[in-house]
Amino acid sequence: FEQGNSSLCKTAISYMIHSLQIMGIANVMTDYERIKRSCLKRGELWEDPEFPATQASVFYHQTPPFQFVWKRPKQVYKSNLSSLVAQSRSLLKHSELLKKKKSNYSRYLTL
Repeated sequence: FEQGNSSLCKTAISYMIHSLQIMGIANVMTDYERIKRSCLKRGELWEDPEFPATQASVFYHQTPPFQFVWKRPKQVYKSNLSSLVAQSRSLLKHSELLKKKKSNYSRYLTL
């Protein structure tokens, strides 16, 4: 919006907020902020009350023959990252060995 049209801008923003409230989106964002503040204040991570991190959330009528290990995204990322680093180091060493072998063989091929 150009300068001087501040009343038009305010009207547009009011209309957008009103539309979001009608759709229920504004209230959801308000709930999100409230829950986030509460968790930060208590120093706890949020857990969905409708989908707790338990075996019963996944299997309703039977007991699985194994136990789940519930992880937060940061825990999954860290374990995958360390695995990726180890694999990368292994590939790098393998690559260096191949280069050495290739250079050793190349002097025989150039004769």
